[in-house]
Amino acid sequence: MTIANYFYLQICQILHNVCKKEGLNLPAELSKKIAEKSNRNLRRALLMCEACRVQQYVLHKQYNLDIKRVDQSALDTCKAG
Repeated sequence: MTIANYFYLQICQILHNVCKKEGLNLPAELSKKIAEKSNRNLRRALLMCEACRVQQYVLHKQYNLDIKRVDQSALDTCKAG
């Protein structure tokens, strides 16, 4: 296992733990997409996950992860908070 894969697996696990505590069911496929698109940046992955949740109440594995739209939503979330 490469170091990059290790970090992706860690990010996926953290996303699942956070979603579980929030009462959300995060599909493994979606957590993998988020981990890959976040470029091993945990803060960005958490913001992307939150943005996905805001845009769609129920998280689906087929969620179209439009990185530009999710990034904008994550920025808007940061500005609002």
